[in-house]
Parts: sequence; structure tokens; C-alpha cells
Amino acid sequence: MPKKSPKSGISIVVPQRSTGRLVDALTDLIRPFSEARGLKADQIRLQREVVAIEIAKRAKERLAAQNAAAHPVRSKVLVPLIEAASTEDLDDEFMIDKWANLLASATQENKVEPRFVGILKELTGRQATLLDRLARNNSERFPNHEALLADAALTLDVNHTRRFINNLFRQRFAKPELNEVFQDIADELDRPGCAIMDIMIFMDDDAWSIDPRAAFMDGKVNELDMEILVSLSLCKRVQFYYITKFKHDIEVIYYHITELGFRFFLACQGAAAQSKQSKHS
Repeated sequence: MPKKSPKSGISIVVPQRSTGRLVDALTDLIRPFSEARGLKADQIRLQREVVAIEIAKRAKERLAAQNAAAHPVRSKVLVPLIEAASTEDLDDEFMIDKWANLLASATQENKVEPRFVGILKELTGRQATLLDRLARNNSERFPNHEALLADAALTLDVNHTRRFINNLFRQRFAKPELNEVFQDIADELDRPGCAIMDIMIFMDDDAWSIDPRAAFMDGKVNELDMEILVSLSLCKRVQFYYITKFKHDIEVIYYHITELGFRFFLACQGAAAQSKQSKHS
């Protein structure tokens, strides 16, 4: 039926056949992205239902295994959580587990913020794995690794690290070897909640530089993935220069987990982690 523009008075007619051709064209454009994976509209809906059911099932199993009481989940968390989680691929076990853990955590007295749902929705499995490795880095070396991680946002702050390096040299009367300086800084930073990107030390014509990324994530750290974690405020990038009283030029580059990143990581570990952390809070 013709439509009139109130300003021009011109009639605009959209033929039914043209509308049909437009829909057909759009369908043809979208088909390669869906049917190439064997997915049609009804199959996509069915897959999303299967994923949502699997996530709810796993969350229920975790609560039962941990003997944790389930409190009602706020609609502001539950509805977007199920909606976002259902878009994951069913064969992505890591992300399915993350969503199940987040749902289980959400039953524990409002321990999950609505923001957590949006964050997990934006992460790929590779990025979520990177955050896990960042949080767990070298945990086996520290019997108090949970406390170290909880305090990481503060103790790994750039000002704290500067003070640490300053204290390294304040009481020294002899010039230390460059490898000793490197090892002292690396030992301070290579802990839960931190990923060292590089430590470079220069003095006169000598230099000491080791790229510890080879040990973190098996050397497969993608800088873009790290920056995505930064953009979501899950971690912070630190880079600074420092000149010691012995004229060492030191450059340190690392990422450390934020308070938001720590809370989000904890929520994605499930109800047991939430319950355990509440005892330390």
C-alpha cells in the first residue's frame, strides 16, 4: 500500500516482489556464515537451548558436589547470563565450564555482579585462559598464593614496584651484577596475578635482557589478547624506567590483575571459590 511522506506529499510504493527479493538476497548473504557450519535458523535455536541446558546441568552438579546451598539468582544476572551463555559452541568445554561456574557462583548470596556476564560474553576461550594463567602464575611456589592474588592489585602497582627496586639499592654499598638485579626483580614479580613481559637492564656497555614470555603461556602470549583484558579492566599494563644509584638503567614491563579481574576470576571458578573467599574477606 502506498505511503505518503508528510513533508513532501510524495507517495512511496514498495512492491511486494521487491520486498521478497530483498529478503531472499539477505538470506543468501547470511547463509554462508551459518549453513557452512550445518546450521539453519531452527538448528541455531535448538543448539542454544542445548547449550543453556548443559550449563544449568553443570552448575547444578557443581553445587551438589560442593554441598553448597543455592540461593535464588537475581533476574538481572540470570536472564542475560542464560542468553549470553547459550551462544557458546557446545564443543567449547572451557567456556561452557566458565559459564556453569559463573551460574553456580551467582547462587551464592549475590557474589556475581551483572557486569561479570557482559565481561565473559566478550571473552574468547583463549582470552579467558590467559586470565586464568595470569591469576595462577607460579602459584605452586607460594603456599599463600590465594592471599597474594587477593592483594595483587595493590602489591603489583607501579609505585609499589618502584619502591621495591629503590629498596634493593638503598642499603647496597657494592655495585651488584646485572644478572643479580634481574633475578631480584623477577623473583618479586613472578607471582600469582602477574605476567612479566620484559625486564631490561643497561649499564655502561653491558646489558641484561631476558624475555620471560617464553615461560608465561608457553611463549604464546598475544599482545592483543592482553590489551583486550586491559580494555575490560581485568588487568593493567605497567611500563616504567628506573635509574639506580649505581647508574643502572632499568626498564620493566608487566601486566597485573586488577581488583575487578580478581573478583571476576573468582566468580568464574564456581561456588566453592566464592565460599572460600568469603571466609578470607
